Amino acid sequence: MSLDEAKVRILEFRDFLVNVDRANAMADALPSIAIDALLAVALLLGITIFYEFTYVLLYSTLMTTNMVIAVIYFLLLVYVIYVFATRIYRKIQNAGKDAMDKYAH
Repeated sequence: MSLDEAKVRILEFRDFLVNVDRANAMADALPSIAIDALLAVALLLGITIFYEFTYVLLYSTLMTTNMVIAVIYFLLLVYVIYVFATRIYRKIQNAGKDAMDKYAH
């Protein structure tokens, strides 16, 4: 075995270790990601229930009030989905970042 072949094998082994560490880091981050996803679902359901209650309570009032509440509801839903989607995406991306630094040398 020449020095170049040994160097190639060591680099392959390092890449293997990096992939294993990334998988372990993502597995460790999975409960936090699941909690965030469940929190987002619960928040969306809560917002929907609140909207339905306000719609029933304000049904006899002006139609413009109902339209304003519907627009606010829609914007709130979009905001919650965006925040939790980006938060979950960032957690997934950051879970495996430290693995490469660990074996950089």
